[in-house]
Amino acid sequence: MFEPDLQECLDRVDGARLVAIMGRDGLPLGWLARSDLAPESEELLAEYSAIMRRIQTAAEHLELGPLGEVSIEAGHLLTLLRPLDSSYYLAMVLEPEGNLGLARYLLKAKAPEILAELG
Repeated sequence: MFEPDLQECLDRVDGARLVAIMGRDGLPLGWLARSDLAPESEELLAEYSAIMRRIQTAAEHLELGPLGEVSIEAGHLLTLLRPLDSSYYLAMVLEPEGNLGLARYLLKAKAPEILAELG
């Protein structure tokens, strides 16, 4: 169902290693990864879901308004997390020299389309 959107993101962004639609509970609704990242993908996504829950809770508690985007740079990976709604978010993992601008643009542009498919 989501594979064409995910594949487009993975193909268009230089340095993209993984793209996923995640539930806030840590379960992926769909994801695609380059083969060298695939074995650790589910664990990585589950850990980032826990981080995303804590950030969303903090933003709500502090009345900061809706969360727009979270980026995490760790070692040799850069991860972008973009909420779709209170239950789902998009994630993209990039190499450090990947095209961050295009990744941010595509996640933002694809968010309404994917949210409509979830509806």
